[in-house]
Amino acid sequence: MKNAQKPEKVALGSLLRQLKEGRFVIPDFQREFEWKPWDIRDLLKSIFQDYYIGTLLLWKGKRENFKSLTCENIYGHDGQENPEYIVLDGQQRLTALYYSLHAPEENFPKRKSPVLYYLKIDQYIKGNTDDSVDYQFLTKKWRKLINSEAELFSRHLFPLSLLGQGTRAVIKWLDSYAEYWEHLSTLSDDDAEFKNTLLKYVGQGDDKLKSLDVSEQVKAFRTHCNEGVNFKNQFDAELAELETDYHISYIELDKDIPIEKVCDIFTQINSKGVKLDIFDLLNALLKPREIQLKSLWREARGKLDFLGTEKMNIYILQVMSILLQNYCSAKYLYFLLPGEVKKTRNLDGSFSDIVLIKDRDEFLFHWKEATEALELATNTLSNPRDYGAIKSGFVPYPSVVPIFSAIRRYTRQNGIFSRLDVNAKIRQWYWASIFSNRYSSSVESTSAKDFIEMKRWFADEEFVPQAISDYRDRYSSPDLKGELNKGTAIYTAILNMLVISGAKDFANGQYPEYEDLDDHHIVPQSWGKKNGIDEINSLCNKTLISKETNRDILGARMPSDYIKELNEKYESSEVRKILDSHFISTKAEEILLRDNFSREDFLEFLSDRERCFLQGIDDFLLNQPTVREQSLDSLNEALETIELGARQLISATLNQDLELLPQHLVLGAKERIDAELRKDITKSRSDFEGLDTVLQYFDLRDLEKVVTSKALYDRFKDVIGPKEVFQRRFGQMAELRNAIRHSRSIDEVVKKEGEAAIVWFKSLLKQVNLR
Repeated sequence: MKNAQKPEKVALGSLLRQLKEGRFVIPDFQREFEWKPWDIRDLLKSIFQDYYIGTLLLWKGKRENFKSLTCENIYGHDGQENPEYIVLDGQQRLTALYYSLHAPEENFPKRKSPVLYYLKIDQYIKGNTDDSVDYQFLTKKWRKLINSEAELFSRHLFPLSLLGQGTRAVIKWLDSYAEYWEHLSTLSDDDAEFKNTLLKYVGQGDDKLKSLDVSEQVKAFRTHCNEGVNFKNQFDAELAELETDYHISYIELDKDIPIEKVCDIFTQINSKGVKLDIFDLLNALLKPREIQLKSLWREARGKLDFLGTEKMNIYILQVMSILLQNYCSAKYLYFLLPGEVKKTRNLDGSFSDIVLIKDRDEFLFHWKEATEALELATNTLSNPRDYGAIKSGFVPYPSVVPIFSAIRRYTRQNGIFSRLDVNAKIRQWYWASIFSNRYSSSVESTSAKDFIEMKRWFADEEFVPQAISDYRDRYSSPDLKGELNKGTAIYTAILNMLVISGAKDFANGQYPEYEDLDDHHIVPQSWGKKNGIDEINSLCNKTLISKETNRDILGARMPSDYIKELNEKYESSEVRKILDSHFISTKAEEILLRDNFSREDFLEFLSDRERCFLQGIDDFLLNQPTVREQSLDSLNEALETIELGARQLISATLNQDLELLPQHLVLGAKERIDAELRKDITKSRSDFEGLDTVLQYFDLRDLEKVVTSKALYDRFKDVIGPKEVFQRRFGQMAELRNAIRHSRSIDEVVKKEGEAAIVWFKSLLKQVNLR
């Protein structure tokens, strides 16, 4: 028994071979594989960062035990069973390793396709390990990409499934990778292959290349080709070291231990409910410093149970870390240990040693401060008149809570918490982040960036954080009609808005009990199913109603029935207040009351309610009240038509010649294209070629600069007339457009001048048949 309990270690390479051979099996009392794709990614990051991933508990099996426990292969294993060990603790980790590093042709659990894990070689070699490991669902595009070695080489993507194929497969792939970059380095600047690869790499947004001019890009890219060969040599060594020198610890129980005792051991292990993570590791490291981290968490847990997440203990550490050093990924949490020395780079490039927390008392102080920050933040989020997350399921992104807490605590520490502009800025940042899905991935790095930028925004009125500018530029009109799945961040945020707006009960016109509220259909689901309407579950057909009201008042009845009943029961002004609180406009009410309500009526209702919701986002969430009446929507449509016509005018006049466009404007458009490529690496620069495509990434003022530039004005003057008149009209139109798009209050003069400019431009474009 002594020998059975002694921890031992196995090299990663050896463990992968044993996994492939089917030596590990799962007993029937184990739960299913429950990890999500991002959990596997985080495990792989830990391995590549040489972090400890916990100890496996294995039971040396016997034939009768394999049979009596109905043992099965690890999920996705399609080979012959060759069982040797029954996995008591570590199933999730072993399955994650097998699935990611052997890549069986098996759909990820509860998903419709397999998942491929890969490493970004260039990021890994540069030390950006947090951003180097990623995954993709195997769509048709991704299957096509991974079947082309050249595509993988050009993007520096190493499929981690190669590790499961053994050393020879890895060496062969890396040799081909080096040959690819070596071959490119020998090509001339004019060679088509060289040009295409240069454009593709610049399209991925490499910071060293995208800001340079063309000649400098070529020079920098040649250097990069040589780096590709060097990457191979370094990466080859890294992988070899990983395979042989990264060890995973395990405890092996003797095969003769009775089954009932093994089951008891398993129950004791899993009764704790939380897998080994950074919290457990810090708990172990803090014990010699006389800090019982788990005891501190037990004391704090009762105050922080609102979110219902198992990560709240880690959230406390993350808030501590953000406040002390801006960053909160696992490697930074390590420096919360009292007395631990952290190296920081100075402005002159030199390094200094600092200690964030000197002793036990300081640690306890910062722990208490972070706990209080989280408690206050969750109370604020749950306030029905503040952020509207009245219960745990109403928080759009629990992962945003640590940074939200840290930002609010920072304002208290610096005496600016009571400033109205500060709280308005926090609200704008929060909702812009939610509606742009900013915290759906890369949470730690995004938190760090946002914390730094919010501190700067509090002090500098001219500065605008990326979260705000991204929302204004890209996400200011989210597709709410297309939100069909309950529980998404945007879906939940709209429910928050309904709470904040004070959605009143349909039965009595009073504020309902919040704990009884849930989202229900306005037009009944049964009607949608009967008429084959897929959009019946649209967010724009949902509102917050108590279960009792949904059962007794709405049920399966059409709105024409229950709204008429409301109008008979209450004064029309009271009914209007009730419907307004649910963002159901007068026009929407008229649509819902129509006889012989049709699919077309339903879609018209969805469009109007989406308009009301978008106005509500401005007024209730972003605190940017606007005069956005319906007439502005028609003006916005007219502006879009003119903007499209301007692009067509430029394209036709320049005969599709991209080279004629001012190059500084082209470079600006390419930066926006870079952002698109970074979001979807299956696309390449070739998808964005041609003058028409590039013009799509010119903003309105860019189009004006093209037409009025010294080099091109002569080509356009017969159409647009005097430059000064064109520029004045363009300015009037642009001011109206920006006010509408950015949800600013619209002055009557701005509106009238903008309307006059629209009429002028329509007349101009009509002359050239481009309206």
